[in-house]
Amino acid sequence: MFGNKVNFFRDPNYRFHKAIVLESILPAKIRGWLSLAFGLIIFLYIGILLAPLLKERLVNVAIPANITTQVLSENGQSAVEQVHVGTANLVEIPNFFPGLSLIKVPLDIDYPFGASIFLISFGMWLVLQMLNFYGRSYFFHVEALLERGKTGALTAYTTPNYEVCDIYYQVKYGDLLKSYINSAYGRAIMRRLGIADETTDSYLNNRKLVVNYNEKESELHDVFTLRDLSKKLVDTEPEFYQFLFELGVRERELVGSSEWVERQIKRRKQKQRFWGRVALGQAPSFGSEFAYGSAFALGKFSRDLTKAAIGGGSSFRFIYGNEQIKQLEIILSRTKEANAVLVGEEGAGKMEVILDFARDIMNGYTNPALAHKRVMVFDAKGFVSAMRGKQELESSLIKIMNDAVDAGNIILVIEDLPGFIQGGYQLDADVMGVISSYLSGSALQVIATADNARFHQIIESNSGIMQFFEKVVLTEPAEESLIRIIEEVAEGLERKYPIFFTYIAVVEVIRSAENYFSDGVMPDKAIDIMVEITPSMLSRGGHLVKKMDVLEFIREKTKIPVGTINEEERERLQQLEVLMKKLVIGQEEALRVVANAMRRARAGVRNLSRPIGAFLFLGPTGVGKTETAKALATVFFGNENAMSRLDMSEYQGDDGLSRMIGSMDGASGSLPVLLKEQPYGVVLLDEFEKTNPKVLDLFLQVLDEGIFHDAKGKKVNARNSIFIATSNAGSSQIREAIANGVDLQLVSKEIIDSIIEQGKLKPELFNRFDGVILFHPLRNEDYLQIAEIMLKKLQKRLRDKSINLVINDVLIEAVMKTGVDPDMGARPMARAVQETVEQKVAEMIISGKLLPGATLEFAREDFPELG
Repeated sequence: MFGNKVNFFRDPNYRFHKAIVLESILPAKIRGWLSLAFGLIIFLYIGILLAPLLKERLVNVAIPANITTQVLSENGQSAVEQVHVGTANLVEIPNFFPGLSLIKVPLDIDYPFGASIFLISFGMWLVLQMLNFYGRSYFFHVEALLERGKTGALTAYTTPNYEVCDIYYQVKYGDLLKSYINSAYGRAIMRRLGIADETTDSYLNNRKLVVNYNEKESELHDVFTLRDLSKKLVDTEPEFYQFLFELGVRERELVGSSEWVERQIKRRKQKQRFWGRVALGQAPSFGSEFAYGSAFALGKFSRDLTKAAIGGGSSFRFIYGNEQIKQLEIILSRTKEANAVLVGEEGAGKMEVILDFARDIMNGYTNPALAHKRVMVFDAKGFVSAMRGKQELESSLIKIMNDAVDAGNIILVIEDLPGFIQGGYQLDADVMGVISSYLSGSALQVIATADNARFHQIIESNSGIMQFFEKVVLTEPAEESLIRIIEEVAEGLERKYPIFFTYIAVVEVIRSAENYFSDGVMPDKAIDIMVEITPSMLSRGGHLVKKMDVLEFIREKTKIPVGTINEEERERLQQLEVLMKKLVIGQEEALRVVANAMRRARAGVRNLSRPIGAFLFLGPTGVGKTETAKALATVFFGNENAMSRLDMSEYQGDDGLSRMIGSMDGASGSLPVLLKEQPYGVVLLDEFEKTNPKVLDLFLQVLDEGIFHDAKGKKVNARNSIFIATSNAGSSQIREAIANGVDLQLVSKEIIDSIIEQGKLKPELFNRFDGVILFHPLRNEDYLQIAEIMLKKLQKRLRDKSINLVINDVLIEAVMKTGVDPDMGARPMARAVQETVEQKVAEMIISGKLLPGATLEFAREDFPELG
């Protein structure tokens, strides 16, 4: 108390104050050890009390109180006398207690002191248990409110929760931050951020400013949870935030780590709260099963999901699929046609959602109409493979369905309904025709599952099937739900292996799975990374998984340069324009724009929700647009083959879109295949303006969001690619501007407006590009450099044949003579090298005039066309 003022940090009105006081005076660990000691004494006393009944199993259970001894009389004759020994009440512990046998304790039932010890021990044990129950009654109060179904007036937190009250109680001199960090909860939060205890201790000992929260009580009135407290400390402690910032921790990560620690605490509490509704719901029900049939035939080809849900976790695990479970509950509570089809990609968690639905039925959270229902998963694939023909399949299926109906409490789950239907067709059986009468009734509810593509292809297009089912769509979970899912995966791995995941690593796993893996869906992709990174870390002797560990693993697995930039890569990025200029002549502006985009991408400051870069190259043919894309692939990605090319003029027909993204008949599209085979590289869209308008509309989404869906409904990731679209549109205006000596940057808007007016490209498509680059026609000095580059490529090829080609002015002039065409740019140059130089070299090799080891130097007389 401060005068008449209540101590804010020890306010007795807090819901958990009395439990905290008890814990402070007599901690639970001490109570536990004392309870164990007193319990052991009670156990031993009762064991000795029952010793006569177990006499044959005991060794020297009791020593008589009166011992007969032989003594010498005064005359030396022996005599026998009874001597009462005070220690005769010591009792040896029976030898069936390993390690404790032959130890003597004063617990003879005829010995008053032993009985007193027993009674005192029993009394103290009872007191300790009552203290435990007293504390737990406060400790578990909020857990009773937090069980699902408790809403409205029963708000979970109106005062600080147990953890915050515990931290408050330890505050001295108003130093809340020190109490927070030194608490078990604060330490756990820091460790989840990858911050060692020594680091936090060093920070606390070297603080320049200690904030006195006795003077800031008003700022803590909205603090109820660890999350709230962590956020408040960041807001009111700039030095603390700077400490975290220098360690690479941001406020959202501190808050996320706090939520994770708090969820772990809540789960532990809820498991200990054995009398709660959730814990009792996990126990199997025996009486209800006797009221229903056994479904023996169904049992041969099914598994009971309700039993799988027993002990499967608390409602705090319920973080994904909430909306879908509510829909399933509504649909399956109908009086007829109570069937649903759950649609989602493989790996999206369809069966996990159904498992949680089964758990809800066990816990009594669903509509009373679903009480005591058993969720049985029918193994349709195994059933079909076991059948030898149509008649056997149909008769067996009828028997199984009748069995399920007779049981009276079955919710039947048919995994992969499209596959079941197709499997029946292979045996000339119509499975839907067999089960349709059961689906239309009220005695049986069915949940079917299907992936997006086959749902649209087989089920949705068939009105005869859809009349029995209502569609429930399962989309990929939001990031918040994903984090909680992967947190639980991390906890499971930590229990199994000597490994520890930081919160920041968990977040990075999710983002990396989304950004760098095109196949699969979430959360399955992220779970796969978690499972794979564990043995990878352990094999290197690592046990603490941080963000950089995740990025290094991603780099090794995908070959995408993420994580730390090494010295070699840093130098290459800084010299990117210089290196590309050796391969592309005369287009410095284009090289500069592309190089800057690559540096932004590698530095991690780009928008990760878009492709690495998207550029539109406009200009006459043969001026280096395609060569720039090749140069980027060669220099940055290390291989010219990192560039994939799509000739967009091939997609100008009515089937252009289906050829690009695939079709419902199963044909794969060019773009999804390309991105799957080369997820990280350059995609060249040649002659972009010549493609079908629907394909251009597709690229509105691709260039803006970096993702699109193929014809089968599967999401395709294009965020790790650089898209370079080339077009000859505006070439005449570019030539005219150059001829008049006008800077292309000054007329770029006019050229773009002209292209839009001609209807070649839409204005919104121009806005999707990071840069629209105008390529100018080549100058004479540019052609000279291009000729020399092409001749050097030939020189390199001839060296592989042990022939040394000398590149001189005559050779370059000969190539320039026939290789320069202002209308075609540098394209004729390659043909000129072939016809002017390569042809002569080939003739000399075949005639035997040019042998391995020779040096070849052309003179002017070798080229009559030069005059």
